[in-house]
Formats: sequence, C-alpha cells, structure tokens
Amino acid sequence: MRNVPSTHSGVRRRSRDRVAGISGGVAVLLGVTAILQSTYVPGALAQGVAHNGHRQVICDSDPKVLAVCRTYKGRALPTDEKGAGQSGRLGSFKSANAHETHVDQSVARGLSTAIPLSSTSDPRGTASLAKSRPMTIGVYAGNQNVAGVARFASATGADVTMAEVYLPWQAYTGPSYGNQTGWGYLTTKATLGRWLSGWARTSYQMVIGLPMVAVNKSGEPENTLAQGAQGDEDSHFVSIARNLISLGFGNAILRPGWEFDGFWYPWSVNSNREASQFAAYFRHIVVAMRSVPGAKFQFVWSPTGFESLTWNIDDSYPGNAYVDYVSLDVYDWASSSANRQQIFPPTGIPYNVASHAQSDELFRDFQSEPEGLNWLASFAKRHRKAIAICEWAVSTREDGYGLGDDPTFINNMFRWFAYHGVAWSVYFIDNRADNAHQGIDLLLTDGKFPKSLAAFRRHFDAH
Repeated sequence: MRNVPSTHSGVRRRSRDRVAGISGGVAVLLGVTAILQSTYVPGALAQGVAHNGHRQVICDSDPKVLAVCRTYKGRALPTDEKGAGQSGRLGSFKSANAHETHVDQSVARGLSTAIPLSSTSDPRGTASLAKSRPMTIGVYAGNQNVAGVARFASATGADVTMAEVYLPWQAYTGPSYGNQTGWGYLTTKATLGRWLSGWARTSYQMVIGLPMVAVNKSGEPENTLAQGAQGDEDSHFVSIARNLISLGFGNAILRPGWEFDGFWYPWSVNSNREASQFAAYFRHIVVAMRSVPGAKFQFVWSPTGFESLTWNIDDSYPGNAYVDYVSLDVYDWASSSANRQQIFPPTGIPYNVASHAQSDELFRDFQSEPEGLNWLASFAKRHRKAIAICEWAVSTREDGYGLGDDPTFINNMFRWFAYHGVAWSVYFIDNRADNAHQGIDLLLTDGKFPKSLAAFRRHFDAH
C-alpha cells in the first residue's frame, strides 16, 4: 500500500508517498473476468503482515476519455483443480503452455484506452452491469484475521471466496526451532504453518505475498537480488513450496517480490541492472517452486505502479512463461498526483473530501500516469496476460490526502474492471489497529464511508 506521510514508526516515506509497513488489513479480491462474457471471479481477502507493507499510488493524467464501457453477459469461469484446503474457484485460462495465462482477443482490443468516467455518483448503466453477472469477492483483514473476512462479507453482501496474505521476511521461530529469523522462519514447516494456520481451515483461494529477500535479527538482508538471480536461493523456495503444498496451499496464487518498484522493501529495484536481476530471480523462484510434486501455483508480476522510475520497468519482467497475471495497486488519494494543485486548489490537498468532478479528474490521472492503469492495460495486451488489481480502496488520511467517502472512485474502478476484463482484484480495508497506527482509515464498513459502501454493494453484492 502507498505510503502515508506520517511520523508513525510503521510508515516508510517514499517519493510517491505510499503507505508502508502495514501489518494487518483487509483487502477485498474482486473477481472480474479475463474473457468477454465471463463472470467475476472470487475476490480475495488480503492479509497484512508484521513486517510487510502494501502500497499503492495514484497517477497523473491527461483528461482524454475515448472508450465506451462494454456490457457483456456473464458466465461461470472454468474451475481450476482444487488443492487441499482451497476452493479452487478462481478460473484461469491457459494456453498450450500450461504456465501461461492469456487474455482473449475480444477483451484485448482497446486495452490501452481510457474508460469514460461516470457522469453522476452512480454512473448510468453501471448498476445493471454489476447485476448482469455474479459478483465474487474476497477480503484482507490482516494475516491471521479470518473472522474479518466473514464480517466484510456480511456487511457488503459480497461472495467472499479469496483471501490474500503476506509472508514475513523478518520473523522469529523461537527457541523450539533454533531461534531462526528470515529464511529459517519461512522454510520451517511448523512456523510457516503457524502463520497460515487460520486459513488452512477455510475454503478461500489464497493469494500469498512471497518475500524475495529475508532479514536477520540485526535487520540485515540475508541475500540480494543478484544472488537470487544466480540461483543461490533456489533451495529456500523449494522448501517453501514443499511446505505450502503440505499445509494445503499448493494451488495458491503467489506474488514474488510484490511492489518491487517502490523503495520500502528489501527487494526494491533501483536500476536497470537490478531490474534484470529481479527478472532472473523471479524465473528461478518459479522454476524452483514448480519443480515440487503437487505444485499448482500461479504467479503474479506485481509492481506497485504509479512510480517515477529512472529505470526501464520492462527489464524487470521475467517473461510470459513465468507469469500468470500482471498487476498494480490503486488507492483513492491525491498525494502523488502531479495535477493535485489544479484539482484541489489552493493547497492541492483534498482534506478527505472530494466532489464527483474532482474524483473523476483524479481518476484520469490514475489512468494516464506513465506507470498507471492505461500502461497496465497496454502491457497486459502486449504480453497477452490477465490483469489483476492486488490492492485498492477509498480512504481518509491524517495528512488530508485521502478523498474520504468517494463513491465515484468505486464506480470508476468497477467500470475499469469491467471494460478491461480484470481477472480479480483486492479491496484493501485493513484492521482497526493498523488503521490507527498508520493514521489512515480504509475500513469501508466502519460507518464513515456510507456512500462508498452503497456503491460497493451496488456493484459487488452477490444477492
């Protein structure tokens, strides 16, 4: 998640001003099809981790609106094979190469164009589009907050069928397991099992953030991207894969090195050389984990997006044979918009309140940013990959950069999902403790976002 400027100890600063270090939270995975006439796929609850952050940023924009939002009939996605403890309900479309997911050409057409923004807080035709096919949703309530998923489902009427969690890169095994940290924690079945224990008893399709660099007790990295690119960490990922399969998560969707284009994780990329190392390391991870008997993992190439990069992000892409989904994260705040002074005069700060017109204008920024939504659609089309949005949310922020109760953002995101055939998305709501710690409120159902909640229900209520 995007960093929020704050003095809170858990928040990291960044040029794009994203929230970092969130250790719990709720993200809703909203299923949207990868093929024209397909249905939304199970959404998933994204869990936060003690030493993980989920961030996301907003974009700058050009106000061109060219495309027309398509309506299409819903039908169920093909069902993947189920792993132990998993629902297997997230459909994917495979090519002859079993490890390549493709986007149907009927959806690929027009991927690089912007959607028309809503003309009212409830864009005409959007509600009927939502009801034209079943809505399947998941939630992120914290890494172990299984109950938070159920509460979100009850409050929104969403069909919660996916859950997202993030594995820790610096965690302590305790004396019973050799006082290990870093890779020792992740490769020990008992400690990894403790981290994921609540989810093993559920039917959620899991989406799991997978660290690429582990950190020792002293806070020092145990490895580098360069070492991973040489295959030095392959054995760790074989062990992690073996443990995940044994624990019932063999069909998990994995996000290796999520948000690598930011600066807040130990696997951050800062140059073209590091981008190439990241891509090579990603390939090693995928090959290692697929080599384990029983592995049915899928993999997400998951930059945070909306960054001002000095290096070529294409260099960080591992190749189509190693990726099933491409993704960005999208939060409704103005902190990184180059046009915020014009959108929210005179200070450039919305102070957690925005008009419909202001929200629309900011969403144009989100689309036209160099590493924004239009870029993602174009990238997906070029590589013939399904799109995922791993984190998105409305919010209020202590620094005032949130747009607050903003149903226009919900409506525009839904339209973007539908137009571009997004395979699934994660609505990130976080839990109360982490919201308070970070100086941000992402809790869609806490009574402070009634209009946004109503819009969300209109689009994603399964009943």
